Amino acid sequence: MLGTVARVGRVLGLFTQESPEWGVSEAAKALGISRTTAHELLSSLAQIGLLHRMSTGRYKLGFRLLSLAQTLLVNTPWRDVAHREMVRLHACTGAVVQLAAYDGGALICLEQNPAPMGFPLAAGWGVHCSALGKVMLAGKPDKALEGLLELPLQARTPCTITAPEELRSEILRVRAQGYAYEIEEQEKGFCAVAAPIRNHNAEVIAALGLRVATEDFHRRKWALRDAVVRSAQDVSLAIGYDPSQPFPRWHLVQGQERLVRS
Repeated sequence: MLGTVARVGRVLGLFTQESPEWGVSEAAKALGISRTTAHELLSSLAQIGLLHRMSTGRYKLGFRLLSLAQTLLVNTPWRDVAHREMVRLHACTGAVVQLAAYDGGALICLEQNPAPMGFPLAAGWGVHCSALGKVMLAGKPDKALEGLLELPLQARTPCTITAPEELRSEILRVRAQGYAYEIEEQEKGFCAVAAPIRNHNAEVIAALGLRVATEDFHRRKWALRDAVVRSAQDVSLAIGYDPSQPFPRWHLVQGQERLVRS
């Protein structure tokens, strides 16, 4: 059963903006499984609406995923608080404001303001090469970070960090200072700064970021940093974060890493 669930996750992971459609043979080859097994997985997912089988016999994501996404957002009340702050932050800075979370090993964009035409609700961004991703990684236990460092770090630009030890040092620095920079690491000509949003347990549940052209970024670097850090703190306070309490750290408790206040 667990093996089947893991395979389903791998199948859904195939569908990206760059590869939105898959045939049975292509999926089988990409996943390293037999064509029969790939056909069974794809057709089963289509039967429950997670995938859609087109007349060509190829598959794409099903609309049931959109329904599930809407249910998730409706039951994420802190997103409304973040949305209001994003509107204010954009009005004050003129920068693109982004909100992201980290789940299932991927950085997920929850909202962008202003949102371009056709902006995807859940666009996968490089977790290791974005300010938002660095913030989310800094809030995770060391074990989760070690898992990422074992994977190849794809170079998006010549500025992308691809050395595991360099990324480790960068994440530790973000952890200590409370914000992260992205200097043309994901896209040439653009930079970003992001800060963590914490819940009542002081757990980092999302990252709030500002993205601007490189020239503008270097001209307003400190002002943008201060603005996004302040906004992230305001959202955190609004959803129950108490900075007066001892700051929690990840500790090993009965074999599991947990946030424990000093």
